Amino acid sequence: MFRTVLLVLGLLLVGGAIYFVVANNSVPLPNVEAVPQSQAQAVVETPGKHQVLVGEDLARQQILGMWAMSPAQSFPGGVPWGASYDIGSGGLFPVEFVLQHNPPAFLEMCLDRYKERVKGYDLIFLKRECIDGKPGKLNGLEKIEVHFRDNPFSVYMNWLEGARLAQKMIFVSGENNNKILARPKGLLSLVGVIERDVDGPEAKSSGRYTVDQFGLYFANKRVVDSMNKAKAKGTLHVAYQGLFKVPEVGDRLCYKFVRSPYEPPEGEGINETTIYIDQETWLQVGTVIKDTRGDLIAEYFFRDIRLNPDFDEKQFTRAAL
Repeated sequence: MFRTVLLVLGLLLVGGAIYFVVANNSVPLPNVEAVPQSQAQAVVETPGKHQVLVGEDLARQQILGMWAMSPAQSFPGGVPWGASYDIGSGGLFPVEFVLQHNPPAFLEMCLDRYKERVKGYDLIFLKRECIDGKPGKLNGLEKIEVHFRDNPFSVYMNWLEGARLAQKMIFVSGENNNKILARPKGLLSLVGVIERDVDGPEAKSSGRYTVDQFGLYFANKRVVDSMNKAKAKGTLHVAYQGLFKVPEVGDRLCYKFVRSPYEPPEGEGINETTIYIDQETWLQVGTVIKDTRGDLIAEYFFRDIRLNPDFDEKQFTRAAL
């Protein structure tokens, strides 16, 4: 009973202190991320259980978050601060705090936002990868016009630069016997459209991921899944490094995260991954992967993104090839 009374009194004191601090503006706010005010105001809501705050609400959550996540100590350190933070915040988070202190949570918020708002897109896809997984032996730059639809999962690609085996291809899950339809490049295009297995040898030799694993969502999900596995083992090392203009995506402002080192390195010797999240759209628009020597394994950039376009009825058919 006595502990219960202390708990209630403690929470009331903390709540009162937060209200007093925010109402009177007597204590400077924690400098979580030095971002110009004009950029900070660009923060937007996320769907579902997550929402981002600005202004007075942001200040309140930053202060509460600092208390809630402070190191354990004697009372009031014994209070279940995690639960108190969830109750006090009502599922609301200051984005700068999450960026700094819980990058995996922010990346999962990006997945939530994608599922809520994105049904398809047009974009230009830039990629460079090691040939057949051999470190140091990179393909040349591939520049690809992409049209993508989530339901049914549909991909159209047209190589503008760096075509290897195909000039154009489409894949629609559940259609065309679940095969890729492709028009070979160069003189081989005279043979017409050919069919290939999604996970066949030619498909696998054309990239580190097969076409049924392509897209903005899967790029983000691969990073989140890998981080969560490492986090469960206590081996995750990832840091938010701030806002940067990224030339490969048209100088758009992006949140930059670097994960390194990997313990142990993952397939192909992956030991460092840099992730760029577009500040406005929260889409993962850039990924750079390096090995233990710092050599490039792969880099992927998505630029000139146009969300939820109206596709031509023939966009994902044989006629588009």
